[in-house]
Amino acid sequence: MEWYLFHYSRGSPASAVSLTGIIAADESTGEKIYSFDVSQNPEGWERFGIESIPTLVIFEKGLEYAKILGEKNRQQYELIFS
Repeated sequence: MEWYLFHYSRGSPASAVSLTGIIAADESTGEKIYSFDVSQNPEGWERFGIESIPTLVIFEKGLEYAKILGEKNRQQYELIFS
């Protein structure tokens, strides 16, 4: 089973664009996507090995499979989820 953890920070323009895109892609694809605001939970940087935001972490069978860094739009996320 595959699921996603989206790391973002409030106040970050790139996070705002990506968050809008990921919400729209989630609604259209029905993927299981969780979000984590590192500005509210700074321990997330180290805990999840996040080097930059936004970052989408893909998990498969409970293990980290891949990280996708940087700003993306709805269409880009839909491709990732397909």
